Amino acid sequence: MRLTGAGIVALIGRLAVLLFLGVTVGPAAAQSIQPWVELAPGEALSVRAVVAPNAACPTLAADGAPVAMQPRAVPDASFPVRVCEARVSQATARLMLADTPLPTLPATVNRIVAFGDTGCRLARFAARIAAIHSDGRSRRSPRPPRQNTPTW
Repeated sequence: MRLTGAGIVALIGRLAVLLFLGVTVGPAAAQSIQPWVELAPGEALSVRAVVAPNAACPTLAADGAPVAMQPRAVPDASFPVRVCEARVSQATARLMLADTPLPTLPATVNRIVAFGDTGCRLARFAARIAAIHSDGRSRRSPRPPRQNTPTW
């Protein structure tokens, strides 16, 4: 099987997610706390954690000082977990959550990698799926195959 440019990009993205999950939540998974860190507006880091639906938000240690995490999303029928968040300065050197060290920004940022999806194609695919399910066949002709050239 030969991978095209888009296939290689998708494979790299999946491997990066698996690596990220294995590195950042390995010890925390046993404690049912799934933490991550992301950049936030205003020169802040947003430290978030997914916890059990009935669990209280944990306390984060930022440079040794306790920081209370607040609920960001509460559980409901379609999202049965609690998401907690705390904002800390980007200058924070050490972050710990439940004895698990979390990543911080280095003194100098040399590279930035961004993963994302605009979601713009959802309406088109929803309409196509509805057409397929209504009579068992698609109302659109198939797309022509993509060229085997990367888009970057």
